[in-house]
Amino acid sequence: MQLFHPMQFHPKYLIPNSFTALSMVFGLASIVCAATGNCTLAAWMILWGTLLDKLDGAAARLFHATSSFGVEFDSFADFVVFGIAPAALCYFRLTDIVHNQTWLIAGCGFYTVASAVRLARFNVCDDSGRVFYGIPTTVCGGFMGALYLTWESQGLSSALLILWPALMAGAALSMISNIRLPKI
Repeated sequence: MQLFHPMQFHPKYLIPNSFTALSMVFGLASIVCAATGNCTLAAWMILWGTLLDKLDGAAARLFHATSSFGVEFDSFADFVVFGIAPAALCYFRLTDIVHNQTWLIAGCGFYTVASAVRLARFNVCDDSGRVFYGIPTTVCGGFMGALYLTWESQGLSSALLILWPALMAGAALSMISNIRLPKI
């Protein structure tokens, strides 16, 4: 019995999968930046991950390099960049401000789990239609990164940042909802 089945390899798959891999590295870098206090760069890494997520799909279509592996690899990257990194950014930015850590962990945890559920549902459902069911993780993660950068650039008070876990919970609900969003 063979435990490992080697995949067919063609160089054309390197281009889209390289964008996906770089996006995943940006997600990890975002988490590290947030943990070390550089939250602005962490938010930018999430937004750059959004750009790379669009580029990997475009490259796969352009080079006729779509594959089941690419779909799964993209979902893993999306989970890191748009599921874990925004939650880490929220947690590390607010850990010194929020006195009730349970509220903070619950909001960040719910967001992360909802991201995983959304991605798993997307991968197993026959989604050949022209709509997404639930708001995509890319949209929610990019929104969280952009929201943070807006707060910081406008010098809004830390008191307003305390609402962030509630916003993450709302985004989590939108990801696992049956909201219909047209595909572009």
